[in-house]
Amino acid sequence: MDTGLINLHWGRTIVATLLKLGIRHSVVSPGSRSTPLTFALAESAYMEVVPVLDERSAGFFALGMAKTLGNPVAVICTSGSAVVNLMPAVVEARMAGVPLIVFTADRPPELQDCHAGQTINQKGIFGKFARMYSEVPIPSRESLPALAKLIGEAFQQCLCAAGPVHLNLPFREPLLPSLNDTPKLKEVTPSDDSHFEVGLQKKSILPSVKCSHKRILVIAGAGGPGLHPGWATHVLALARKYHWPLLADPLSGLRNTLEAGRENIVAHYDSILRDQNTAAILRPEAVLQVGTLPTSKVLRRCLAEWDVPGWTVSPLGENFDPIHSDRVRLEIFPSMLEKCLVVPNPAEPFYTQAWSRANMVAETHFQSSIDACGEPFEGKVAWLLNEHLPENTAVHIASSMPIRDVEFFWSKKLKARELFANRGANGIDGTLSTALGISQLREHTLLLTGDLAFLHDRNGLLIPSNTRFKGKLTVVLINNSGGGIFENLPIAKQDPPFEEFFATPQKVDFQKLSESHDFPHHHPESWDAFISLISKPPDTPVRVIELRTDRKRDSLLRQQILQIPKS
Repeated sequence: MDTGLINLHWGRTIVATLLKLGIRHSVVSPGSRSTPLTFALAESAYMEVVPVLDERSAGFFALGMAKTLGNPVAVICTSGSAVVNLMPAVVEARMAGVPLIVFTADRPPELQDCHAGQTINQKGIFGKFARMYSEVPIPSRESLPALAKLIGEAFQQCLCAAGPVHLNLPFREPLLPSLNDTPKLKEVTPSDDSHFEVGLQKKSILPSVKCSHKRILVIAGAGGPGLHPGWATHVLALARKYHWPLLADPLSGLRNTLEAGRENIVAHYDSILRDQNTAAILRPEAVLQVGTLPTSKVLRRCLAEWDVPGWTVSPLGENFDPIHSDRVRLEIFPSMLEKCLVVPNPAEPFYTQAWSRANMVAETHFQSSIDACGEPFEGKVAWLLNEHLPENTAVHIASSMPIRDVEFFWSKKLKARELFANRGANGIDGTLSTALGISQLREHTLLLTGDLAFLHDRNGLLIPSNTRFKGKLTVVLINNSGGGIFENLPIAKQDPPFEEFFATPQKVDFQKLSESHDFPHHHPESWDAFISLISKPPDTPVRVIELRTDRKRDSLLRQQILQIPKS
């Protein structure tokens, strides 16, 4: 069998195996050396394939889809520097526990280390950020069964170890047989034949955890490796059973469920704990933390000052404790918590009620403060989105100030919302592309972003022009002419160099930028106009709603509102 024909069978075997495992979504960046795999994906009637020009955008687009599915998405690119451009998405997938299967094409051994075109050392290029790496052998007929087995192992690692895996595939030329010698694909309807246990438990015997304290504070954080969709519902059930207060990060999903009305769910912990007397009164005897800590520096400071014992739930044994507390790490899934805990003493009767009252006071204060705020204010955007977005809207939140404003001002609502953010590495890389990937699988998605995060990923603007893009995305663009998060740094008082080297305002006309990609652009002149726009989904693949704000004024106003007046 000649080289081109075996390459074709190699590519078809990979696709057939992915389909058998239940993988139906893939993202491909164009290139020559990846031709055998790209061709096999494109000819399949059952694999949804989206071509994305920029590999960095492609990685984050796949990341967005994988976040939404909870199932692996395949990413394919050619050899050379193309592979390096996948690094930011691989890092985020590893830190956040998102399943991706990365296929990188490569040159054969005889073209390595001799300055052949588009050839670099790709072996283990993602280092520890890949949960598994395999250098796939040169295609051969005899190795086809081993190839299918290898992909099955990668799939299981991707899910069970919760993160990206990397398969590097060298191909010799000719990459495909000639048109006349290409056999017709005989594809049968795939059945999902995947049988696996998601997140294999390291320990067969569950620990027995004695919770003898009466004031136990539960923290449902922002997720993390090993915490699969729905994890927070188990945490809430436990907190309800024992009448423990639960601080809910917005990314836990607990602020937007039919359970959100429960009095033990606390959303505004950051403002509550800004008052030292209140923080002292609400000091717990022990803390149960599930997932990574919320963003709030105020909460982290209080946890460090309280210095109480407790437990951190991390299914894969990763360290979710950046304050290095005295808490015991539990390598279990949240669903197993109830079986592990031994609670001999009832909760202190008024501890949860004290947290609940404090949350109600904070929410009432925010409501009146935000209602009185007629001028453009970033914090009010987050508040209004939660109030007025259509039911079941997926919301992707950029890092820096947007995720913090959501943590501050996103109240508990009995309205279904699905919140996403790239909080594994907390960077602004791929913000737009991730939102587009989420929108590919959701009826309506909204991206809340600042101007710098949006511009940092402007190559993502090319994705919606693809006929295979199915999404509907609303971009709420906070244009505060620079990096608002840096206004909180001490260096903000020193200008120069602050504006030029930290805030880095960009002279971009977002209306012209939107129109150059055929996206509708809106600049609402009032809050009523803004509410009218966000209250209904767009009728185009992408629309941009730009709100211009003053970051220095907003920084001062935010700090004023977050300080709850003493009654």
